[in-house]
Amino acid sequence: MSKDIPSVLRVARRRLLDIAEYEMLTDFEWQSKMQRWSLHFRLNISDIDHPHIASTQDWYALVSASYPSGDIIICPAMNNGISVTFPHQTFNAENKDVPWRQGVVCVNTSMNKWGRKELTDEPTDDEDKLAWHIQRTVDWLKAAAADKLVQTGDPFELPCLPPTRRNEVIVFNEGTDTLSKWKQITQISGMAELKPIENEYYVIERFGKEQAELNYQWGKGITDKRSLPVTAIWVRLQDLPITYPYQLPRTWGELIEIASQQRIPLIQLLTEQLQKCKSNYPTFILLGFPVAANYGGEDHSLYWMALKMPELPSAKGYRNRNYINDHQLKSLFHVGSPLKWCLTQNWHKDQISTRGKLSKSLAESNIVMIGAGAIGSTLSELLIRLGADKITIVDRDILDIGNLCRHVLSMADVRHGKACRLAERLNNISPHVTAEYRGKTLQDVLQYESSLLSGADVIIDTTGDDQVIHLLSNTVDLINKRFISLSVGLEAKRLYCFGGKVNTLDDFATSFFAKHRSWLTKDKEQAASLTLPREGIGCWHPVFPARYDEILTLLTSIVKDIEIFTSEDTGMRLIVAERLFDEMGNMVGININRTDSDGI
Repeated sequence: MSKDIPSVLRVARRRLLDIAEYEMLTDFEWQSKMQRWSLHFRLNISDIDHPHIASTQDWYALVSASYPSGDIIICPAMNNGISVTFPHQTFNAENKDVPWRQGVVCVNTSMNKWGRKELTDEPTDDEDKLAWHIQRTVDWLKAAAADKLVQTGDPFELPCLPPTRRNEVIVFNEGTDTLSKWKQITQISGMAELKPIENEYYVIERFGKEQAELNYQWGKGITDKRSLPVTAIWVRLQDLPITYPYQLPRTWGELIEIASQQRIPLIQLLTEQLQKCKSNYPTFILLGFPVAANYGGEDHSLYWMALKMPELPSAKGYRNRNYINDHQLKSLFHVGSPLKWCLTQNWHKDQISTRGKLSKSLAESNIVMIGAGAIGSTLSELLIRLGADKITIVDRDILDIGNLCRHVLSMADVRHGKACRLAERLNNISPHVTAEYRGKTLQDVLQYESSLLSGADVIIDTTGDDQVIHLLSNTVDLINKRFISLSVGLEAKRLYCFGGKVNTLDDFATSFFAKHRSWLTKDKEQAASLTLPREGIGCWHPVFPARYDEILTLLTSIVKDIEIFTSEDTGMRLIVAERLFDEMGNMVGININRTDSDGI
């Protein structure tokens, strides 16, 4: 069905005439299946000397129906377009139903993905936006022809996988720590064990069997899951398995040739491992190779790509199930057979926490959190999401429906132990977390398992209970430990954070109460004028008045102070975060009152 070309595209089309290399081949056509406009054009670039790029190249621009808003996709034409894959381009496979290929070139700036166009150099007006993309394609093509699409120091980028309908995702855990272990391992092939988890993720647990060459360290969210493991054959390559310029192989023949160029006898290694598998036929093949964080830099970690293992052909006549014959092997890795690539992801902590994380000293600490109420549940989740790995929650309370208005747990957790359900939630937040719990009082823990607190690096009290301070002061050796006590004032107008490194137990509790006294006096005066809320009919005891959003406002304002408490060697200090209001009662800010250490 034809459609009139919008005026904004006619304006954009006129602007393209200013690009010297541009030549229009077919005017805008409406692509109803894609709901986009296509523009067929040619780029004429002289002085090109490249085996895969001619001086005239045909392209398609696929423009959003809402132009000038929306995105623009630039693809090579099926006829007279580049047919291989370069860096900064998706896998350049053929298309069956449309006259352009799948290799979308990346002409966006690094800021483009964030959605705010004000952060990029990309024009937003109808006249210049399309021209900007075409000109960037010219620049991209010239850089590709000169092999300068990547420069030394650029962030490393993996080649895109060929199109696949496979849903399996293979998860590994590689960083600088495991790379140093791999450098000590002389084997270049072996068997790996993977655990299937939700959503077709397969998590590699170990390389090797009983005496593993390398075990990954995962948190309880993965180690506690129950499922039948599958196996894979792993092979270490010297480098990325690519053909020039930057394309992954599509057939077994291409992959075997690439491995051979890296002096890796791929088929021999696969065959040796297959003969050891006997009845446990592997599900995947893992190809590992070292990668750097930046082009030209030193190796940073090992990266694994994965292939689905070809199905074992049936054997003619009598078949020994423990033996794979030559005919079967030849069919398995036939040079013309397509490779079945699977997605892989590196879930190493350094890889998945780059958006923001805690200081190393707090992230690697063994934390004991006393109290799983509003502050305890929220702070523990904040710490885990910021990268803390090991935490134990101590609280014997049962979650009540009334707790949910200021808690991270949900209705499904009501009538269950707060500590148990909170630990379960924390373990499912990150693959590296080990969250334990003790559904007991602090007194019980101190009586029957005092090692829990003596072995902690950081103890965080979130109970707001004076008795906890007395118990810890009288029964636990807190010397050289990091201790933090958090409590909230009435109506969450203030949050008190007493913490630091304990240098002496002398007057520890005395100092704690002395520093809080003047502030608590204010709370007491405030309480005198309040009608405290009660929960349910016939309850004679009030519940503590504080809205969850106001607690969060104060708590998040002192998280960085908590980090400082766990890294600096000062004594104990009290920090008071206080919400400020104007004459109309509107909140206008937070005042952070930091007292000096008194050496305690």
